Amino acid sequence: METRGDSAFSLVAEVASRKFQQLKNIVRLPRVDTGVQPCQPPYKSTAERPGDWIRVLRLLPGRFNDPIHCELVPTKLDETAEYEPISYCWGDGDAKARRHIWCQGQSCFITTSVFEALRRFRWEDGPRRLWADALCINQDSEIEKNHQVAMMARIYSRGMHTLIWLGESPEHVDVAAGISLIREFNEYMSSKLDKATRASGDDIWDAICKIPSIPEEHWLASCVDRWKSVGELLDRPWFGRVWVIQEVGLSKAATAFCGKDSIEFGEIVLFSAFLNHMGKYLPQSDFIQWARIMRLLANIWSNYGRTDSWLDDGQTLGTLSKYYRETGPHSEDFLVILSQVRNFKATLEVDHIYALLGHPVARTIMIEPVYNQSVEETSQRLAKQICHSTRSLDLLCYVQHWDDENVEGTSNLPSWVPVWHKKHLYGLLTPQPSFDASLSSKTMNRVLCDVEGTRLRVTALLLDVVATATPPFPYNRERVPEIVESCWAASYHARKIRQADQDWWLNFVWTLVRYYGHPDCLASDFAVFCYEHCSKGFPQLISGLPSLMTAARSSPDANARRFLDQAYVSCGNKKFFVTERGICGIGLRPTRKGDFLAIVLGCRMPILLRPTNIPCHYRLVGQAYVNEIMRGEAIREWENSSLGIEFCEITL
Repeated sequence: METRGDSAFSLVAEVASRKFQQLKNIVRLPRVDTGVQPCQPPYKSTAERPGDWIRVLRLLPGRFNDPIHCELVPTKLDETAEYEPISYCWGDGDAKARRHIWCQGQSCFITTSVFEALRRFRWEDGPRRLWADALCINQDSEIEKNHQVAMMARIYSRGMHTLIWLGESPEHVDVAAGISLIREFNEYMSSKLDKATRASGDDIWDAICKIPSIPEEHWLASCVDRWKSVGELLDRPWFGRVWVIQEVGLSKAATAFCGKDSIEFGEIVLFSAFLNHMGKYLPQSDFIQWARIMRLLANIWSNYGRTDSWLDDGQTLGTLSKYYRETGPHSEDFLVILSQVRNFKATLEVDHIYALLGHPVARTIMIEPVYNQSVEETSQRLAKQICHSTRSLDLLCYVQHWDDENVEGTSNLPSWVPVWHKKHLYGLLTPQPSFDASLSSKTMNRVLCDVEGTRLRVTALLLDVVATATPPFPYNRERVPEIVESCWAASYHARKIRQADQDWWLNFVWTLVRYYGHPDCLASDFAVFCYEHCSKGFPQLISGLPSLMTAARSSPDANARRFLDQAYVSCGNKKFFVTERGICGIGLRPTRKGDFLAIVLGCRMPILLRPTNIPCHYRLVGQAYVNEIMRGEAIREWENSSLGIEFCEITL
């Protein structure tokens, strides 16, 4: 039975509970950071607004160690006042570590990387307008992420000046000394380049390659500690992230910050370009990660096509960028770009695709970000869209399986769909501009590119069946002689069938290298390589080929190392195969006896297919290099009715 005292106690408890709820609604207490679910600002959706709305981060003034206060200002992208986007590394250091700030008057926790960037970029005497995706995009809303990521290219293009945050300066690294070396090295090289260009009239790259080595007594050749500082700087995680490629490539201006020190990003790129030539004379620069920056300049950044970019500085970097834009190597194909950045990192696997959609060559693909799809679903959606929008099947040249299990369909992707979010398993047999096995200029109207669910229907010439394949070759320079001899032994069947073909050996040698910088010297380089590096009995085998020996004697500048280096790059982790009709080629690791060598209309390279238990259904093994059919020779034979094989429709 309830007593009066009990009733009074209950009434007091109820009133206290109501008061506490009212107080809790008025006062927001900071949440304790668990490292799992950080507090976020009170977002209002930008995706539901008509037009292209974004949030600009208004960073309020303060001294370095003051608490950070900021505001989010919704604005139309094309109408907003100037702002500076930040390019930083999401996963820098401990990605789960959180730091406290105040945003919109509410307590929030953000990653250490963003916190350090805001602390460095904050002004003491006034607010600063910035854009940082961690705060300006509601990361808990898939709808908003889809909407905002689709605008990312425009956000960085529209920005006044991109601030690249490399992180705080490590205590053991003299960042200022490293930055000073970059600038002074660029000045030295530019002065030498100016003299070389005026004297010779060469194009920019040829002129760079004529700059002599730095004298040993010059301080640039001896300051080892400063070179180490440069190495530490260019090895920061930012340089290996996939999103930064687009963020910087689309920027008007870009400056890199490491702690309190900074340098124009163009200086870093120019330094990498100069070191591409001068590095061989400077052993102290061997550990500097300049090559990936150089590849991005040559193959991606120079082709963004922006006229008011940091690249077009009106000086050496602008001339170099124009050189790559006009002469290559450059990316006219979105597939090339996707392939080149496979080794870069991303927090989300699908961002290996979404982070590159701002490149001009990607705009015809018309694929929108959908973050609630898996990376496998996204890869299939992209493959289907590429097939439909380009009517090309070159994507088959970028499929890479490690072993038979991948080919047999144990992964979550069809065998014909490339994987873009994983590192290169080994070197692809990538198509060169001169490759056109399907003679696309004459067969384009016959291309079949029909995607139904996970199946792809194509038109193909099934040329022959693999009769023998070697084990996969090691990536080992010392074993190149062994590789060459094993390929020669495997080709016995082909030599026997095609002994009347006096120049058969030329296809054999080209198969081992695929590309050669000095094609006129290939025969002599190969002959000298055999005499200098192969077993004692092997040179006698090739001496029985009169046409090879004649060609070898016609080139006095033979260089065995040149052939060895190229064969090492071309053959590593691949297999040499011979077909039943004596065709020799190089295939990927899963290649095996019984696979079909085929030409698919719309694909620049021959491919290898594995039959299934369903008639006319095959799985893609991978691309192949077969020297004698790389430039449309088989298609011309078909046109002349001398091939003896007809086209057929098959399903992958």
